[in-house]
Amino acid sequence: MNKKNLPVIFAFAIPVLMVIGIALSIYLPRMFASPEYDFMYIVGSDVGHYGYSGHDGEYSVDDGFVVRNKAVKDPYYNYEPKNDEKFYIYAVEEGEAEEITFTEARDYELDSNSESPDGYGVDCSRKVQGMFLFFVDTSRDCSKRVISKDGGGSDDLNIRGLDYNNFKFLGWITD
Repeated sequence: MNKKNLPVIFAFAIPVLMVIGIALSIYLPRMFASPEYDFMYIVGSDVGHYGYSGHDGEYSVDDGFVVRNKAVKDPYYNYEPKNDEKFYIYAVEEGEAEEITFTEARDYELDSNSESPDGYGVDCSRKVQGMFLFFVDTSRDCSKRVISKDGGGSDDLNIRGLDYNNFKFLGWITD
């Protein structure tokens, strides 16, 4: 190898190593992520609608169990509820959600903290738009959900029935 070629080799090697490093920093945490707790959520037309039933919505968790709140219509909104909410249990190990009834949902004991006992959380995913290094916009994409730990790598969740603003996390299943 000629010493004259050394700067050319470094010029090509550094960007390649940077790309490999970034890819590893994104994908390695996903490979070792293993959340232990399943969770319950609701999807439906009225779940994310603030004009009906206040900020908590019609369903919430009280003393660890799902309860149905008395629906209170905001007099400033001309909105009639559709009552199409569906309850789901998301099994993190299988990566799938199973629909359950409200009666079944009441039987589960839930931890309604946004963070699970093992440190994971469910959040909107992030979307990146723009050209490489220029005019990049990263924003929340609530049409997709992820599970992540401490802001590290995240796994996409296969949330059934998800639309942009119709998802409500109820809690982590603790029983």
